[in-house]
Amino acid sequence: MIIKVMVSMVSRMMMMNHMLMMQMLMVMVMMMMMIMMMMMMMMMMMMMMMMMMVIRRRRRRMRRRRRRRTTTTVTLTRRRWRRRRMA
Repeated sequence: MIIKVMVSMVSRMMMMNHMLMMQMLMVMVMMMMMIMMMMMMMMMMMMMMMMMMVIRRRRRRMRRRRRRRTTTTVTLTRRRWRRRRMA
């Protein structure tokens, strides 16, 4: 998408005068910079959100639930398996 727009803009610029061409180039560069900045900001926000979610999940679920529920179930299953193997 962006590449096609760039090509069309360049083809238009070639038809114009040099001064207009320079102005158009400046505008293009500014637009590209703005788009890049927006993309970077969006990526950073997404990363921050993901990190926050992961940290929250770890803090809440690991510390409280794992010690009570999952550990007991795992230990019980392991003990059963050992008993079956031994018998």
